[in-house]
Amino acid sequence: MILKYLRSVMAKVVLINLRDFSHNEIDISLENNLLPVATPLLTALVGRIKNNDFIVISKGILGGKAGVGLSDALISTVSPQSGGLIESKIQGKLANAIESLGIDAIVLINRAKKITGIEISDSGFLEFSFPKAKKLKGLSVWETIDQVSSSKTLTTLAIGKAGEAQHLAASVVCDYGFATSQGGIGAVFGRMNIKFLCLNGKSDTTSNSVIQQITKRYQSAIDSNPLTKSEHDAPGFGIWANSSLTGYMAGNNFGKNLPKIVESFEPKAFLPYLQDLGKDSCPGCPQQCLKSYLVSGGPIDGGRQHQLSVTALLSQYGEGKVEKLIDFNAHCNEIGVEHIYITALLLQEDVGSKKSIKKMVSKVYKEKLTSGFNQIKGMAMPPWDPRGNQGLYLAMALNPSGPRYDVIEHDIDFDANWVWERHVEYGKEFGVPEGGIPLGTLEKNREKSIGDLWLLWSALDALGVCIYAAPPTRELRTKDVIAMVKSVVNKDITIDDLYELGLMRLLMQRDFNHKLGLEAQTDSLPERFFEQPIKELNAKLNGTIVKRREFDQMKSAIYSRFGWSEMGGVDESSALWHKCQIDIEHAKSRILQLCE
Repeated sequence: MILKYLRSVMAKVVLINLRDFSHNEIDISLENNLLPVATPLLTALVGRIKNNDFIVISKGILGGKAGVGLSDALISTVSPQSGGLIESKIQGKLANAIESLGIDAIVLINRAKKITGIEISDSGFLEFSFPKAKKLKGLSVWETIDQVSSSKTLTTLAIGKAGEAQHLAASVVCDYGFATSQGGIGAVFGRMNIKFLCLNGKSDTTSNSVIQQITKRYQSAIDSNPLTKSEHDAPGFGIWANSSLTGYMAGNNFGKNLPKIVESFEPKAFLPYLQDLGKDSCPGCPQQCLKSYLVSGGPIDGGRQHQLSVTALLSQYGEGKVEKLIDFNAHCNEIGVEHIYITALLLQEDVGSKKSIKKMVSKVYKEKLTSGFNQIKGMAMPPWDPRGNQGLYLAMALNPSGPRYDVIEHDIDFDANWVWERHVEYGKEFGVPEGGIPLGTLEKNREKSIGDLWLLWSALDALGVCIYAAPPTRELRTKDVIAMVKSVVNKDITIDDLYELGLMRLLMQRDFNHKLGLEAQTDSLPERFFEQPIKELNAKLNGTIVKRREFDQMKSAIYSRFGWSEMGGVDESSALWHKCQIDIEHAKSRILQLCE
């Protein structure tokens, strides 16, 4: 279905060339005014900047609008882990800060001669400065943010020593504890000699009446939805391990079962260390997902719990001590390293648990995961089991930006024997069959729902809607997303328009990887999941394995629906790819001449 937009829209982009610190404010015309400008920009830049030294920090058209689920920003680049695309979501204040500056994306290109900071300030017009950062070299993320932030700072991104040294585990951390979770983006910051980026100005937390009404209605429904209530109430969604989840949650380095420590794990044991309920973490959002826990002090935001932190060390490595789990999350945020990559390194290097978290992490953060060590596209796998979550992991394997666990709604949410039957009803809109979808399956009757749900969430990524509040299982409905879009662009759209938006985004990302040489053979899982079944007595999924034939058939079905080539890349003859090329050319025409 062709999107119904007769007028172009101008996206606002700031381009900074670190080679000479020149900077330009650019308007880019997009035919599809729902498309985030970052998507065609990335495709326009790949292969045209030396060493692919570019980073795009961006938001969608709803991102930063101060409403429920509207605090998603993205940091995108070429991953040093995969050699392909990485886009990492950042919750918190980054999207609102970009919105407050009146822009849609910040593009950083080339390498500074010396380690530098970047400051963008709104004083009625944008001002740029590039303070020397030599004195900050070697400082942690937390120390750096303390040094460079002021009362006018809206948000700060920073790296630690791991990023400066370009170690593959390095993350970029926003405001002490909102970190990039995969892809080694901190190493790209280090390679480009960026120590920090500060956005300064006045926060714009205004919102239109439609977004306000939807937010208010969402808030009133949180307690009636078991999933949103579990996210909202302490201890929160970042602490979710349970011994009954064998097959859904992965354990013992993706072994046959969960570590014994999970049987005695008690999430409520975290409550004495609760510092913040998440109320102020994401502007305007009542969901309050990202709570803070600290043992050894530090900034409150430094203790923000994400689903990829505590559970990885608990279920994969087998650490059960609450204080060490909390310290692990905070310490990774403090020094700027990825939680799941570090967990995988602790396992690979066989580091014992008797040491302190600081010593354990210090021992491994400089290392590299060996080839084939439970990776997809060179990135560490999140702590969910592919044998139970076969739809999720199919999407992770094929996803151009690697194994993002939030690429598609998890299988468990549509298995009425595991969670809440109401989700099966919600899922019917997106092809979930009557009675739901049992975990541990990848049969043909899942084909429509996998495609629909993936395209839906791809569209939400494009718009800047957080999946922690999103349809089909939370309290935002599709009609709410459509209403919010209309309130911003004054255009009527349908669910088919959302699917097309999601597909355009994925087509451009697939082409991005193809230009970098990532071919279809990277769209797979480690062999062990096709060969080694779950094996735990009395587990619901005991004996479950990923059947290679079903996996390959579903992969081909997704390729066909999405217009992806079986050999890599996309079907360049399709009408939708032609539409993608129009916006890519618009981005090229406005930005490449400034990159030379």
